[in-house]
This record gives sequence, structure tokens and C-alpha cells, in this order.
Amino acid sequence: MSENKTSDHKNNLGKLPDAYAAFSMNEMIAAAAGLTKPFTVNGVDAVIVPREMNLQTFPEMRKRPQRLSETITCFDDVSFTDYVNTWHATQTLVCIDLDQLRFGAILDYHEAPTVEEFPKPHWGEHRVCFTPQKTPEWDMWMSSDGKWQSQDDFAEFVEVNGEDIVKPEAARLFEIVTQFKATKGVKFRSAKNLDDGSVNLQYDEDVQASGGNGQSLKVPTELEIGIVPFLGAKAYKIPARFQFRIHENKLSMRYVLRRPHLVWRDAGGKIAENMRKALSGDGIKVINGWVNALS
Repeated sequence: MSENKTSDHKNNLGKLPDAYAAFSMNEMIAAAAGLTKPFTVNGVDAVIVPREMNLQTFPEMRKRPQRLSETITCFDDVSFTDYVNTWHATQTLVCIDLDQLRFGAILDYHEAPTVEEFPKPHWGEHRVCFTPQKTPEWDMWMSSDGKWQSQDDFAEFVEVNGEDIVKPEAARLFEIVTQFKATKGVKFRSAKNLDDGSVNLQYDEDVQASGGNGQSLKVPTELEIGIVPFLGAKAYKIPARFQFRIHENKLSMRYVLRRPHLVWRDAGGKIAENMRKALSGDGIKVINGWVNALS
């Protein structure tokens, strides 16, 4: 290759292709920058992002946030309604779920449609929730409901929780507990229902004696307890069946509460009723239901 041809080749390396020759450097930079300008596709905002590039924002540099993003947990219904009444917007949705007994509100919910316009969606990030807190007494009686217990365990349970029992009266209850403790370890033979609604438990105190020395223990078959289901509710009376079982001469017993779920639902319904009355202001919509965003 001659020196002239080599020189021409080197000179050509510094030249741009003809397709770029008509643009200045500033024009090409401006064209590249235009790729990142937002545009719309079928009404949706879009932007072309080149590889190896990230968008970084600094919202903490603003004087205040663009919108509220907060989830508040209240411990009573009064605090819940006060918060909703104070912070509600023109589109606030309050949800009441009596099955799970929970209450929630989205204060920046979607705007309802009008004749002229479609619904206007909102972020739904400002929320408040309230779930009634069960009392220890409710948890105690519900956890042992329908469970067979030994004679000694049941006597201890009644002794610890006796203040919740409305019927029989305290003196009779103490007598029953004393009898349960006194007959621990005896040989029970049978249980006979009596006309007054109680049951007569037959047992032998001296199991070595010929034919035994038959004794009996009279106990009621009906109980009634009075407990508060959750904080802020009133006390409810709940009837219960007192049941006995004799297996291999051993006595076991249990109580079965009668439809306690109705008490729970009634107490929750009263909270919901008071809540509907207390909520005020335009734009608050109350429904019986739940929104997944509140879960």
C-alpha cells in the first residue's frame, strides 16, 4: 500500500457517515434527550428509558408531602369515628364487617362517577382501622367451651372464674366446688336426672367395701355466666348446659355455652349502629363489607 493511500485511509477514520453529517453535535444531544421526554400511549403516560439509566427523585426535599400516606389503628370506636370525622375528604369509604368484627375507613377513596364524568380514582393510602379487643374473661370462657375436664380441673376452673357465674348463686357455687374437691378419687357409678333440673351423681366412697357405701352428689345442669365480650361493650348473660360423663368410674364434666356468637354479633351491631350515627360530614359513605386494601 502506498504512502498516499495510507494517508487517505487515516483521514477517513475521523469522518462521520453521511447520515450524521447534516447534524451538529448539539443537535444530536438534543435528539437523544428527546427520547426521555414523556408521551402518551392510549391515554397512558409513558417514557423511553435508555439502558443503564435510573430516575432518582428527592421527595424529602419538598416542603410537605404531595399526599397523605398513613394507616392509623384505633383502640375504641369513639376514637375511630372522631378520626374519620376530622380527616375525611369528599370521598371517604367506611367499611363495617360484623362477621369478623372489624371496622375500617379509606379517607382518600375514589370519587364516584357523575353523569358527565367517569369515576376518578385516588391512591387510597390514608386509612384508619379499629378492631374491638376481646376481654380476658371472654377468651377464658370461649377457650374452654365444650371441652371435657377432669373433676379436679373443673373445680379449679369454677373457683378461678366464679365471679363470672350468675347462676347458681355464689353460696351454692362454693358448695359445688367443695363437693367436687371432697369426692376426688371416688368411684362414680351413675348419673340420674332429677325433676328440678339437676343431676344426682351416684358414687362409692369406700371402693373396698362389699357393695360399696353408696353416696350421691347433687349438682345443677344449667349455668349462666355474665361477661363483657370486648372493651367498650356492656355485659351479657349467656346460658350454658352443665354436662357430666362417667367413664371407667371416673367423672368428667364440661359446660356448653348456648349460641355465644349471637352475643358477639349483637355487641358488634350496637357499635356499628352508634358509629353510623356518630359519623358526619359530606362525602362519607358507609357500607357493610370490606376492602382488601384495609387488610
